[in-house]
Amino acid sequence: MSNYRKEKHLQTLTPSAAERIRRKAEDYVVMDPNTGEIIEHYEPSPVFSDSQKKAFHDNSELAFFAKENDGFILAFYEFGQSIFEQYGEKFTSADLARIHFIATYQNYKDNYLRFDNQHYIDEKALKGLLKLSRNRFPEFYKKLIDNKILTEEGDKLMMNTEYFYRGETRKVRRTGQNVQHMRLFRKAIRELYGEFTGKKTGQLGLLYAVMPFVNFRCNIISHNPGESVSDYVKPMRLGELAEKVGYKDVKKLRAAMRGIRVNNQPAFQFVEDEADLRSRKIIVNPRIMFASNNEALEAIKALFND
Repeated sequence: MSNYRKEKHLQTLTPSAAERIRRKAEDYVVMDPNTGEIIEHYEPSPVFSDSQKKAFHDNSELAFFAKENDGFILAFYEFGQSIFEQYGEKFTSADLARIHFIATYQNYKDNYLRFDNQHYIDEKALKGLLKLSRNRFPEFYKKLIDNKILTEEGDKLMMNTEYFYRGETRKVRRTGQNVQHMRLFRKAIRELYGEFTGKKTGQLGLLYAVMPFVNFRCNIISHNPGESVSDYVKPMRLGELAEKVGYKDVKKLRAAMRGIRVNNQPAFQFVEDEADLRSRKIIVNPRIMFASNNEALEAIKALFND
């Protein structure tokens, strides 16, 4: 290795690591353990700590999971606050399902709505995507524009990044004491919308109605969704959730939640060891929505395996 190349390589290391290599260069040789051959042009690699290795592993596992599920969008919401309060009472449960479906077409680079072939989605194309009637679409479209969920720029439609963002998580700029973002996986969101048509779209809206109560570490619906220590997470019981999302009949809520399935997997798993129906706890399928790290992903994902 030339002195120039050697010095350029040493500059990529930490000062202490570079100094150690300079000091020891004349004292040691590097030998191939298989052949016994002395390697003259050895370029040492940086040494990573266990925490760094774990971070790389977590990121790669999550990246693989995201790719497997056609990527994700980030949905923003306030911890523990009804999603209807955040979007406004004028939006129905069916509207929530439509909004989150639309968000899966947010472009990675510029936040415009685009098809996967990168063609822009205008008002007419959006009507076709949503499969709404000629009479119902104008009213819903007006809500989106009036509430600044979508912005019109000529024929183009841009998604409001206060609600949704598609891109690298580290670049998320929205901040606030109670603001959280949830990964929504595009494959599942689109497949669910395709299956829950007509009156069933309102049932699908339950997914997004419960989102502010999903613990971002455990994916369990809880009273303290921002709690990161599992011992202190307080699961929300089905009866309590019913009050939050406006269901008077707990049995109807449970039936509606049980009816939401994607790829033969339930959207929700119930902890059934409680004799009292109202006391049962609920876990959300991470293949639909998930906010935590790889360690939690592996544990929760297994609960939904066939």
